[in-house]
Amino acid sequence: QVVDAPGGRIACMSYSPHVHGYSPFDKKVMVPADVMERDLEHLKTYTDCIRTYATGQGQDAIPGIAAKLGMKVLMGIWISRDEKDNEEEITRGIAAAKAHPQAIRAIIVGNEVMLRGEQTDKALALKAQRVKAATGLPVTISVIVCP
Repeated sequence: QVVDAPGGRIACMSYSPHVHGYSPFDKKVMVPADVMERDLEHLKTYTDCIRTYATGQGQDAIPGIAAKLGMKVLMGIWISRDEKDNEEEITRGIAAAKAHPQAIRAIIVGNEVMLRGEQTDKALALKAQRVKAATGLPVTISVIVCP
C-alpha cells in the first residue's frame, strides 16, 4: 500500500532488477528482459516513472520496455573508476536513449561516483556533456557531497 501519495501514485520510483538475485558485481550476468518487463508491469500500478542506475547486464532494454508500457525512465549510466567499463556503459546508454527517446525523461550520468572518489567533477561533467551532445535529451549527474 502506498501511503501519502496523491491518488496512491508515486511520481517516480527507483528500480533495480538485482532484487531477484542477479548480482550487479558479475558483469557476465544478463537479467532476462521478461523479468524486467514483469517488474515494470507491476510497478506501473504505482507509478509511471522509474529511475535506473546502469545500462549493463541487459538493463539497456528498460527504456524499450518502459516505452511499450507507456512509462518514463530516468535512465542511469553507471560510472566508476574503470574507463573501459564507463565507455561500455555510456555507449549502451546512448544507444538505448536514441532507440527510445520517447521513454526517457532524463539521463543520469554517474551515481555517487564522486562520493566514492572514482571521478573528478570535471571528468564527470565531460561525460555528461558527451551524453547530452549524442542524445539531445535532458542529462544530469548524481552527486552527493559530504563535508
